[in-house]
Amino acid sequence: MWRLISNELYKIIKKKKFWITFIVFTVILFLIGFMQYSNEKKYNSPEKQIEMTKTNIKTDKKSLQSGSMGAKERKNLKKTIASEQARLKKLKKSEADKNLEWTRRVTKDLRTNKEALIKANAKGKNEDIENATVAVSKDQYYLDNNVNPYDETGDTVFYAFLDTKAFIEMIIVFMIIAVVTGDIVSSEYSPATIKMLLAKPVSRFKILLSKFIAIFASNVFLIIIPQIVLFIVFGIKDGFPNMSSPVGVGTIYQYDKAVMTQNNQMGLSPVVGSTQIVPYAKYFMYVTGMDLLFIVTCVSICFLISVLIKNSGIAIGSSVGIGLVMSIVGIMSLQGALPDALQKVSPYFPMTYASSDMLVYGDLAKRINNPSVTIGMGVGVLIIYTLICFAISSLVFTKRDMLA
Repeated sequence: MWRLISNELYKIIKKKKFWITFIVFTVILFLIGFMQYSNEKKYNSPEKQIEMTKTNIKTDKKSLQSGSMGAKERKNLKKTIASEQARLKKLKKSEADKNLEWTRRVTKDLRTNKEALIKANAKGKNEDIENATVAVSKDQYYLDNNVNPYDETGDTVFYAFLDTKAFIEMIIVFMIIAVVTGDIVSSEYSPATIKMLLAKPVSRFKILLSKFIAIFASNVFLIIIPQIVLFIVFGIKDGFPNMSSPVGVGTIYQYDKAVMTQNNQMGLSPVVGSTQIVPYAKYFMYVTGMDLLFIVTCVSICFLISVLIKNSGIAIGSSVGIGLVMSIVGIMSLQGALPDALQKVSPYFPMTYASSDMLVYGDLAKRINNPSVTIGMGVGVLIIYTLICFAISSLVFTKRDMLA
């Protein structure tokens, strides 16, 4: 089996198309990455955050004076202003305390957050309770694990890298996979090639499986390696983030009548206690696992198209077209722009889980306004798509009259 796989890998990497796609993807990734890095560097300083928050409050207060605004819009805007004012107060407090020794500063923050948690429990709003709970858990983690949260080395790298990943995964990755995978089987349907293929003393299933493993490995190399290089370049330039720093993951949401979206639909609030605190290192492991699962699902879809369509050009074009449609649907889903019927079934679309970092954080469910979007659902959906697509590919390939 290894000989078949290595042979298929050799056939893939000797194609100019593979290396051209690799170079194009790397260039796009680095261009987007450095744009995100520049934005993070420019807007992420405490002074800039305070300035921007003040501007937002001023703008929202002017909007509140508009006579054309409905009652619900006014109510939502007042909530936004209150949230921005609380954020401004927190930013100013953090700036005022910046010269304190970090453990004293965290202890002070922990005391404040515990008080906020008591107040949140008294009011009974799930989101406030969960936010305060996570803040308390993080502060305690900092003290227990001797992690200085005010050492901002690598913070710009961390957020710029995640923003870059989110963009390319939603818009570019499927198309890249489609270009590389679209002709993996269809190119074998020429009479001369297919006779050599069928002459091998191995089953058609093993031939197909070797192709699938080889093209999956090739796509992992093409997509993951440039991201690793980008992260290293960022780290060398600005310092690497502390992999022991805590992050909240896996937040589960539920429908809440007390929460309304901008479209006047019932919104979501977090299930209290559902957020787990893990170090950056474990968070990156979760994200990488979801990345690999998403890649294998995209590969299986394009692989199926390559099996079904004998013409390589049409197979690649069809894969890219499907990828484009799926990307548009995924973006519309994140923006809440899908029709209600499609929005309700969005947890069953593979592109819903393209943004692995948002999924692992737990923010994806809130963005889509569907509590079914969880890590477990994402894993299940992607595995099912992969198995179904490969099963159909295997059935067609093993039963088809290759010389017809």
